[in-house]
Amino acid sequence: IEAVARRAELDSSVRSEWSIWKFLLAAVVFGVIVYHAALIPGEVAFTTDDNVGAIALRKASLPHAFLGGWDDSSLVGYPSMINLSWTNLVLCVLSPKMFVNLIHLLDLVLATLFLGLFLRARGLSRAAAAMGCLTTLWLGSTFFLTYAGHIGKFGVVLFASLYLWLVEKAVSRDSWGHAVLAGGAMGAMFLEQADVALFFAIPLGFYAVFSAWRKYGANLARIAAVAMPIVVVAGLLAFRPMWTAYSLYSLDTPQESGRQDKNENWDYCTQWSWPPDETIEFVAPGYMGWRSGEPDGPYWGRMGRSSEWETTRQGFMNFKLETFYLGAIPFALFLFGGFRAFAGRRQGRDERLEVIFWLGTAVVTFLLAIGKYFPLYAFFFKLPGISSIRNPVKFMQVTQMAVGIIAAMGMDFLLRARTSGTKSGAPDRGPRLFSGIILAIGAVFLLWTLGLMSSESRVVGDLASAGWGDASAVIVQNQVWGLAHATLMFFAAFGFVFVASGRLSDDVVRKTTWVLIGLVMFDQLMVSRHYVKSVSEKGYVDRNTVVDFFKANLGSQRVLLLSQQSFYNQWLSVLFPYYGISTFNVAQARLPEDYKQYLASVGKNPQNLWRTFAVGYLIGPGGAWSQFQNEEPFKGRYDLRFAFNVGPADGGVIVFPASSSQPGQHVIIQQTRPAPRYALIGAVEKVSDSEALRRLSAPDADLFSTVLVPDNVTDVPALAAKGSAGNVTVQAYQPGKVRVQVSADRPAILRAADKYDPRWNAWIDGRPVKLFRCDYLFQGICIEPGLHTVELMYSTDAAPLWVQVAGMGLCVIALGRVLLGALVCRPPGVPYRQ
Repeated sequence: IEAVARRAELDSSVRSEWSIWKFLLAAVVFGVIVYHAALIPGEVAFTTDDNVGAIALRKASLPHAFLGGWDDSSLVGYPSMINLSWTNLVLCVLSPKMFVNLIHLLDLVLATLFLGLFLRARGLSRAAAAMGCLTTLWLGSTFFLTYAGHIGKFGVVLFASLYLWLVEKAVSRDSWGHAVLAGGAMGAMFLEQADVALFFAIPLGFYAVFSAWRKYGANLARIAAVAMPIVVVAGLLAFRPMWTAYSLYSLDTPQESGRQDKNENWDYCTQWSWPPDETIEFVAPGYMGWRSGEPDGPYWGRMGRSSEWETTRQGFMNFKLETFYLGAIPFALFLFGGFRAFAGRRQGRDERLEVIFWLGTAVVTFLLAIGKYFPLYAFFFKLPGISSIRNPVKFMQVTQMAVGIIAAMGMDFLLRARTSGTKSGAPDRGPRLFSGIILAIGAVFLLWTLGLMSSESRVVGDLASAGWGDASAVIVQNQVWGLAHATLMFFAAFGFVFVASGRLSDDVVRKTTWVLIGLVMFDQLMVSRHYVKSVSEKGYVDRNTVVDFFKANLGSQRVLLLSQQSFYNQWLSVLFPYYGISTFNVAQARLPEDYKQYLASVGKNPQNLWRTFAVGYLIGPGGAWSQFQNEEPFKGRYDLRFAFNVGPADGGVIVFPASSSQPGQHVIIQQTRPAPRYALIGAVEKVSDSEALRRLSAPDADLFSTVLVPDNVTDVPALAAKGSAGNVTVQAYQPGKVRVQVSADRPAILRAADKYDPRWNAWIDGRPVKLFRCDYLFQGICIEPGLHTVELMYSTDAAPLWVQVAGMGLCVIALGRVLLGALVCRPPGVPYRQ
């Protein structure tokens, strides 16, 4: 009997392992179908934020940027945050194009595996686990952010799923190794994107305590044995990204010196709050539009609206790039899961408490996602560090995970209810009662659809008078379609609940269950086509003659785009970063105070501004050349270097030079006076910051003749020989790490047109030297006469990185312990366990 039992246990273990591989294979196949457009040779996934150009720029800074990131894609640079994370390690291995095409798919497939393992470990059926993974990962904001990019958020969801599985292993096996790895997974969330990770970590941290309490009761020592390794390791990994995120993002927020600044900070940080009246989008796809500016479905809601829009019509009317659509079927299963927690009679205490935990998580995070529309959010905003985090709507991803888990449990409750009755032996009528509720909801949506169809012309007119013009008809058509779609899906959910709670055979119910899952997958594919986009490499990132010109002539100078309309915006955000062409144009939404002061003062004289920022070339429409030829103060200071035309291409434009038959519609012009990125200057003068701004902005300013340093700077020699003091050759350059060779004919200052930051370090011939601020915004280094090699490197304090490495070391030890426990010899026929 014992031998038979051992063999049955072993066979069950083998079948379970095979089931895991089938689950993973199914996730891969579905993911490939969803992302097929980006996997076609010659295509590049289209994303707005983490586009292939931004990714190429990030890759160019690795691995040095792990010590401290520096972004030089606009102005004269600013600090960035690049963590030693899963996402960035994958980037080190893959090319930018392959990375952009694969990273969302890779993250979601792995997250599906881990979340599926967690749900199965909680005793849920395969079908319920599949539904939970679809709802949590392949719908809603979690998936539809693909269009926006937001790669870090996908990494957070990946490690959140891994964390849940590891917590379940730690509790069920009393394993400190799995607890340490769970802490590593939570810390890895912070390495991906610290603010979203914080939102996830709050409820997930409580879940570990809840899970341990569910098993150990009030035994605080056993609960601490699970919670403490998680807290310690997660803290070690999260310390560096949290510290740097707070210090760097604080540069983007206004200084809180008064009530007006506090109000401005509140408006800035809560701009992307979820308007609660738009929750219809959860079940009606396209009802609120697909995204802002989309011709096939413009978003017409309030999310992203600037605080001053209502009164001044300045800023954003709205801005949204994703949809929060979950679908009526998952939403109905979520409602049933909650319904059974309070109205069921067959759920055990632990199941009931688990549903209540996740339901509480969904409600609280949803209210926080409402942000400024939720009165109590103002109190949450005052907590330490929260006032530096933007966009409360990020909480919605946590809401979605809670909804997905409850939907999975709801499906499992439904499938089990048909085989069990109440304690008195009577049939469980809960599912039939709930099917009536779903049918009623479907009927309401049907009436809503018919009502909108009957008044369509009036609604179109109202939208047109509100300013939507020709888009009004498209908006209403999408509303009708979205409501009709929700109606059909609610009726499908009703049919499934009715069938599952009936007297049909188990085989019929099982097939119906997988048909329902297939319907949700098909629904996802229908909506995802609006958010999974690709473009041809030709015209998008293929090298053209403009790129060739700048690569041959730009050197270490910068480019100013005179227009950011049409294809110029794509060149600024994708093409030029992809080829490492530095630009002047501002990319940040909000600038640090020193930048704002400099641009406001010196910007009054654009000539001075561009020269001090090392702008050597300007590119724009051909009409600009006539202006620069004939108007002061530009007249006589620029040369035409290249004229070209463009033609349409998928994803961008193709470029061809101007000719006598086709004069150039676009031009590249060059400043005739030098605008060096690095210059040796033989004179120094100490002045106040206000005086420095005044002199640099003066129309007759003698730039690059005298270096202006703050009057409180010490250890800078008195130099009076104005003008150039030698030559500078750039030997190696990557963002945040520069090596130049200087040949000085007298004592001089090396002026670098990169933004000063105290975390920049300098060496001359391998000897560390002091780097100071000069010309209000830039870097200066004292140089002795002769030939020298100067190195500049941006790096943050190494101590937080070593703290992170210590946390990773603990994870490696724990992983070794877990693997050793899995591989240790056991008696024949007994499954391997830790």
